[in-house]
Amino acid sequence: MHIDLLKAVENEQYSIEGSIKGDNTLFEYRNLKFDGDINFKGSYILRKGDLSVIGELTAKLDAQCDRCLKDVEINIKLPFNETFHANADKGEYAIENNKAVLDEAAYQNILLNIPSKILCKEDCKGICALCGCDLNNHDCDCRSDSDDNNPFAILKNIVGGAKNGGTKK
Repeated sequence: MHIDLLKAVENEQYSIEGSIKGDNTLFEYRNLKFDGDINFKGSYILRKGDLSVIGELTAKLDAQCDRCLKDVEINIKLPFNETFHANADKGEYAIENNKAVLDEAAYQNILLNIPSKILCKEDCKGICALCGCDLNNHDCDCRSDSDDNNPFAILKNIVGGAKNGGTKK
């Protein structure tokens, strides 16, 4: 999605509405996929060669719960307030050939607003580390008090703390 500035008049506000195709390659590291386009609705104003764009981004992302791996839909609705510069420095959004392309700014805004931990529900119990069953649906027999399969059970026998270069007690 781009804004063509050829007919824009300085200090006059214009409305804009459109969509941006979701670029899933930017979100692969989190196993996220866009469910449709990114929608933008807002306005822009050109002042002294700089373009201020203000509005709202909405999008849907398909993800997996970080604890139990169930499919989760993330609804994104966030404010968008960016400035595009005719003489942009590195790290700034540029106006090139009298056009400002909103795609990269939209992607970055969404990326910065995705929750760091994606959960299907706030109290998700996750999956059993031993058998893989979903602990939200039922308990498993793996979670017993037995230390037979616990490689760290020997640590219970250490009395007085760590020795030989460990933390002093």
